[in-house]
Amino acid sequence: MEKISSPLIKSIFVFIILTSFSCATLPKPSDEKITLTAQRLARGKYLVEGISVCGGCHTPGSQEGKPNENKHLAGDSIFIERLGTINIPNITQDVQTGIGGWTDGEIIRALREGVNKKGKVMFPFMPYPNYRDMSDDDVKAVVAYLRKVPPVSNKVPKFKLPFPVNIMFWLFSPAPKPVKDVPNPPKDDPVVLGKYLVTIGACSDCHTQRKGMGYDMSKYLAGSDEPHKGYWGTTYAVN
Repeated sequence: MEKISSPLIKSIFVFIILTSFSCATLPKPSDEKITLTAQRLARGKYLVEGISVCGGCHTPGSQEGKPNENKHLAGDSIFIERLGTINIPNITQDVQTGIGGWTDGEIIRALREGVNKKGKVMFPFMPYPNYRDMSDDDVKAVVAYLRKVPPVSNKVPKFKLPFPVNIMFWLFSPAPKPVKDVPNPPKDDPVVLGKYLVTIGACSDCHTQRKGMGYDMSKYLAGSDEPHKGYWGTTYAVN
């Protein structure tokens, strides 16, 4: 039987320790129950269907320019260069295959802190680092609107990172910190309001050059050489 090298044993040991530590310190979901008001539902629709374009990833066929409205927000699979196939979860109210069995607090935690129902850190393909800046009122509006999305049974395969990205992610990604008491942006300051919308709209995901596991913020929104392939061909996000 071939012996396992000492450096490999050390790496595995460090990986287990760091993973255990990060899981032990992950944010807990709140027990808040969101009231579904007409104002919240309208704001939530604007955020989910508009500025955040959730259906662009979560609705099958959107990447081909033909979104399947019968499976709106029911999950999809997208091929990404260097990452392979990314399985996007079902966020309809279906209890078995969607988020119908999640509490409001669990949805808020996933949105702003990147921790799923099972208490595991999510890969930031879903831009929760941007949604950390989403105000308390807005994140509640998103939850309210998602509660009104019709349930669709659509089981999406579990998302698995390829090697060695999975090891890099678990070793070098910091544990998410709790988010609370985020105020609404001032409506009378168009620059601050604009920055808020650009942030929660995750414009940087395409328009900022990647650097390691994150982005080169010294070139914020200055364009990227990351290819975007779709039914339109191959394009690059501009400065």
